[in-house]
Amino acid sequence: MRIAFLVYYFPPDGGAGSQRPASWVRHFPALDVDCTVFTREVSDSDRTRFDPRDPSLLPWIEGARVVRTPWHAGQNGVLDWMSRVATQVAEEHERRPFDLLLVTCPPYELARPAAELAAARLGIPCVLDLREPWALDGIREHRSIIHKWRALREVRAVLEKMQGIIVQTSAARDVVHSFLEKAPQIEIVANGFEPGDFDIAPASKPAGEFRIVFTGQFLSREAVASSSIRSRVRDLFAVRTVPIQPTGRSPLHLLRAIRILRERQPALGQRIRFHFAGVVDEWTKKVIDRSGVQDAVVLHGQLEHARCAALLKSADALFLGLHGVPRGVPSMIIPGKAFEYLAARRPILAAVPDGDTRELVRDFADGVATDPCDDEGIAAAIERVSRGAFDAANGIADLTRFTRRSLAQDTAEFLRRVHDRW
Repeated sequence: MRIAFLVYYFPPDGGAGSQRPASWVRHFPALDVDCTVFTREVSDSDRTRFDPRDPSLLPWIEGARVVRTPWHAGQNGVLDWMSRVATQVAEEHERRPFDLLLVTCPPYELARPAAELAAARLGIPCVLDLREPWALDGIREHRSIIHKWRALREVRAVLEKMQGIIVQTSAARDVVHSFLEKAPQIEIVANGFEPGDFDIAPASKPAGEFRIVFTGQFLSREAVASSSIRSRVRDLFAVRTVPIQPTGRSPLHLLRAIRILRERQPALGQRIRFHFAGVVDEWTKKVIDRSGVQDAVVLHGQLEHARCAALLKSADALFLGLHGVPRGVPSMIIPGKAFEYLAARRPILAAVPDGDTRELVRDFADGVATDPCDDEGIAAAIERVSRGAFDAANGIADLTRFTRRSLAQDTAEFLRRVHDRW
């Protein structure tokens, strides 16, 4: 099967957003999938915290056919870039036809033009790797209820143009299926890990330190109260599709828990060091600076993937945080880092709501789960981990299903099913 793969974040871009498509490209040839990647050529000056440079991922795509189109920041950057890429895909299709067009998000602005390209110019099916469920999970804040209605209308119109949709969780599958009047084929393909990435020694650690590690991105704007009138007006009218507690996506509650432990159990609290590997935005820095325990925080900045893996393996606890959701409403996402946490075989401190993420930790990891925005609960969970008390004793669980090779095979089989029904 020959596919055109539209990818926005791709090595040397770093982070989980780049690793997922790169891993598919890495393993597709052995699965008899001939893949041509159409992606960005971006200068370092145009990079943001969401696409830090990580050249250590380039070996993942050695031998792959990659067509890079220059991208420049601007008001219509994504759509302008996609317009030029569409022409390249169509020209390549004329020379040697593709069987299917695969597009991975974010950014979600790629989805509509990709579907239109597949239908109008190529005459082939289009599959969308949705990952997180766009505007359906409450992560995206809308300026008003009118903006929310418009966004949901756009989501429905675009998703119903697809012949196949890939999501990461059962909750996301169920929500997408029920939201659409005409649902295409939907498949669950989680994120994963490369086993060889963890055949390394742990990073060094001072004697006596209780090390909590987090890798990735925090979303901390809502965790910092704003005094500006503009921000207050914006927050007054803003709405979400699900009334989440966004502060769970910041380090706010973990740092409060560390402060609690310093006050109540100083023998433990003073030993805790929170190691954060990732880009520190202005909001996250404010949360840390105002926490009262900023001396417990070790900022590593963006690390290459191998150094991240070594840091994970050195942890006494790996912090996994998510937003809070109303009781009875399952979370629709699993953070990509969760699977690398599993591969590191270290205890997981999961501040996550009910749903697929908590079930993953329960079934496949030594770990403790607590509500995302419960300072006292997180403090108690840290204390449990320090004593070696876990919700499950299965740190040697079989993780084969979460290897990148296995997940690429699941993806390839789904693409073939979509093509065969076209």
